[in-house]
This record gives sequence, C-alpha cells and structure tokens, in this order.
Amino acid sequence: MMEKNLKYYQNLMLDSGAFSVWKSGADVNLDEYISFCLKYKDDFQVIVSLDVIPGSAKDEGRRKRDCIEKACKEGWGNYLKMLSAGLPKSKVVPVFHQLDGWEWLEKYLDFGCPYIGLSLLKKGEGRFHRQWLDQCMKYVCDSEGNPKVKLHGFGITNAAYLSRY
Repeated sequence: MMEKNLKYYQNLMLDSGAFSVWKSGADVNLDEYISFCLKYKDDFQVIVSLDVIPGSAKDEGRRKRDCIEKACKEGWGNYLKMLSAGLPKSKVVPVFHQLDGWEWLEKYLDFGCPYIGLSLLKKGEGRFHRQWLDQCMKYVCDSEGNPKVKLHGFGITNAAYLSRY
C-alpha cells in the first residue's frame, strides 16, 4: 500500500518510531530500519535517525546521567551507521533530547548536521521546556538570532513555542 501511494505525497518525514516503541518496551531493529530507509530514501525529504531513549518508560532510571550518556552514545552510533550505510547526511536528522548533555548538541553542530531534532520531555512544566529551548537557540543560532541549521521539534505543538522558535 505504501509503495502504491508514496507517489502522491511530497515533503514526507520518516520517523523511526523510537518513542512509541520505547513506551511499549519493544526495540527497533536498526539494520531493518536502515534497509527500509535505503529502499525509500528518494520518497522522503527527511529521515529521522534512530535515537535511543534511556531507561524504560516504566522506571525513572531514564533520568540518571549514566543512562542518558549511554543512550546518547548509542544514538550517535546509530546516526553514523545510517550515514555509512549510504543515507545522505542532508536527509538524516539526529535527535537531541532535553536531558542530553549540551556537548551532544555541540557534537551534531561540529559534525555539520544540517538538520537537528529537538525533543522535549513529555512530562514537565512549560517554564522548564521554555528555558531548555531558549538554551538550544543559543547553540543553533548565530549572533543575530538566525538559525545555523534546520530544526524539528518533536512533540512541540504549543502555539507560543512554534511562534517563538
């Protein structure tokens, strides 16, 4: 069905589904995801790298620094593996999460990622989200406030945020 209907759509973004899979406790097979991405790479304008969310949805371990750092390293490795498999850097979007260390956002920028995803914690108050997004803008914008890269806000639907950022 997908192959039949893709020709009717433009500007599609393919998301790995990492968050939904994480919530269910399952896993995404990176090699299968890469094969799928390679098969349909010309049909998608943007392909989200397989990010890794720390811990499980059932525990609070995902907030522990060592779990977060491990997830960041795995996510970076997934991004590099997707690129080395032949997916174009111009299409593959790594994801920077709200609790990730700022050095990971710097790493994506230093690597020349043209497009970066920003992912807020699903739980949390607006002030915490806004402060984090403001800090992100200090990294991803030049001294005049113009973006240096394209951004996608995962789960960011707040109209005030969309207008502000």
